[in-house]
Amino acid sequence: MAVLIVGTTPGIASVSAAINVAVNGDTIEIPAGNYTENFPTIYADITIEGVGGMAHLTPAGQPSNGKAILVIDANVTLDHIELSGASVPDGNGAGIRFEAGSLTVTNSWIHDNQEGLLANAVAGATITIDHSEFNNNGNNDGLTHNIYVNEIGLLTITNSYIHDALGGHEIKSRADNTVIIDNRIQDGPTADTSYSIDIPDGGAVTITGNVIQKGPNSPNTSAIHFGGELNPSHANSTIDISGNTVINDRPGGVPHLLLNQSTDTQGNNFPASIIGNTVYGIGVADLASGAANISGNAFPVTSPPPLDTSHPFEVACYAAGTRIATPSCAVAVEMLQPGMRIISFFGGTVPIVWIGHRHVDCRAHPRPKDVMPVRVRAGAFGPGLPVRDLLLSPDHAVYADDVLIPICTLINGTSIVQERVDTVTYYHVELPVHDVILAEGLPAESFLDTGNRDAFENGGKVRRLHRGSAQQVWEAEACAPQLRHGPRHAALLARLRARATQHRRAAAG
Repeated sequence: MAVLIVGTTPGIASVSAAINVAVNGDTIEIPAGNYTENFPTIYADITIEGVGGMAHLTPAGQPSNGKAILVIDANVTLDHIELSGASVPDGNGAGIRFEAGSLTVTNSWIHDNQEGLLANAVAGATITIDHSEFNNNGNNDGLTHNIYVNEIGLLTITNSYIHDALGGHEIKSRADNTVIIDNRIQDGPTADTSYSIDIPDGGAVTITGNVIQKGPNSPNTSAIHFGGELNPSHANSTIDISGNTVINDRPGGVPHLLLNQSTDTQGNNFPASIIGNTVYGIGVADLASGAANISGNAFPVTSPPPLDTSHPFEVACYAAGTRIATPSCAVAVEMLQPGMRIISFFGGTVPIVWIGHRHVDCRAHPRPKDVMPVRVRAGAFGPGLPVRDLLLSPDHAVYADDVLIPICTLINGTSIVQERVDTVTYYHVELPVHDVILAEGLPAESFLDTGNRDAFENGGKVRRLHRGSAQQVWEAEACAPQLRHGPRHAALLARLRARATQHRRAAAG
């Protein structure tokens, strides 16, 4: 199981060269940047990942395989890969063409192709997409889509942003099982997207916790289509639509959340379940065309929340206003600049290399708890720790007991709590090496680039070579081990609770 680093490993001067020599179990690491090649078909079970940001792969003219930028014929994982520019004469030029094996796509961006992901029928195959973005894919013909999966075993899409399909559907799945959870599926104000989700053959379908926005230019009045092409539909078809926020911006006609055209052997609809959704722009009587069990949905008369159009990649960081210790005074994180020196918990001062920032609309996020800040109250860890309340993103790690601990794992409801906010702006501070700095006096980590820099609005395409996968980078470069559970973690939680109880009793007199 070798790690092949493009541009560094002897004989690996290009991405294509790495694919050609990779064998089962290998990892190909691509430094962030642009790579224009005609990439060979992938036949080995491998991982391909960008490091230091997105590795942007584009074809040299038309893909020489006549299909896609990357053709997958094995068990493949793609991480921090950007794919754009696929165009072929038959109109199906894809960012990814899946033909065999299994596919996992994480933290990746597939855009501006004739098809985003086009998957062949492969019995029993699985495709998993997480924290990724698919947009502006399509050939404006109604037949090409952001994601189009034919007959496979399971399609799972989570925590992703699928938007602005050009003439086709945001998601089209003929899989036996389709799971779509905690995504943003949005047409935006200008795209002529057809269905938000099209499930033309039926099957077992779960659509939960998403933001689904139907744009004003869609040719269809329904957001979700179930059945209608395979007659009868898959045996025992089911569709559960629950806990979503649905926004219909399409004027005219009779809008529906669901068009149920599934059929059993008797020609009847398989019933749908539409429960606990929050729906804007569709009346209760029009939720479904076709059979459906409907209950517990809300229909606010207020304006819908603004759409979250940020990239779906999550990072740890400090909320705006957090004061960072410098040699002269504590300075708000948003006022820091590269080149300024700040105090390291381990001693001395260190120069700032980079400041990342990102604005988040928590109201439009499919999983607000993933992004809403965690408040560490003054003195939660001890006198002056912190000196005043500190707001961190949920995954940001504090330094205690010689380990780094994500603050979300220490929430106790009293001295450490999650805040409900509409929006938040986060910042992170990169130093020459991973370090611990003083935020409101509390030791907390600096930024470590494991390939997540592009999650920030100013992340850009920074080229930084890493000698290993994201996990290997953490193990090699982190300033301390991470702790999320176990006896030491439980002991710290108990101490924090005891201190919070002591403070409450002291305050009560």
